[in-house]
Amino acid sequence: MFPEFHVRRYRPTDAGAVWAVHEAAVRDALPAFDPVADADLHHVEETYFPEGEFLVGEVPAGLWTARGPSPSDQQGSTRIVATGGVLPVGGWTAELTGLRVDPSYQCRGFGRRLTEALERAARRRGFRRVVIDTSEPLAARRLCESLDYEEYRQGPLRPGAAPVRCYTKAL
Repeated sequence: MFPEFHVRRYRPTDAGAVWAVHEAAVRDALPAFDPVADADLHHVEETYFPEGEFLVGEVPAGLWTARGPSPSDQQGSTRIVATGGVLPVGGWTAELTGLRVDPSYQCRGFGRRLTEALERAARRRGFRRVVIDTSEPLAARRLCESLDYEEYRQGPLRPGAAPVRCYTKAL
């Protein structure tokens, strides 16, 4: 685990970094990137607040990655490397959505820590169950299963869509 990882609530100034993490993670995991999909990430405040929540995970700028520190990193600054939200879907159930970790920062426990923070946020808002779906690699599925999510469905969510695995967990 990396103690330098810090989770906090989204701020409007995070918009560009949130999209950059999303794009990097999706391009790394899926065969095609559709910039129109996930438009909610261009409107985080309107989509997630006040009923839901959106969190970011950040590390000190310059934290070592396979690509090394970014030349734009400034001493004392932080870099957003993970994102995720909580949206009500009906009754006492919320969906964890937009859960992404920059590929250069994956496999360090950041996805787990962010998912646990999102679960706590959902619980504080009174939700009793969360759902999540993923079309991403085995690592994402293993994360869900290691956090006691149960798979309840496989296949496309709508005609013509990519197949996904849907998971649920009681809070």
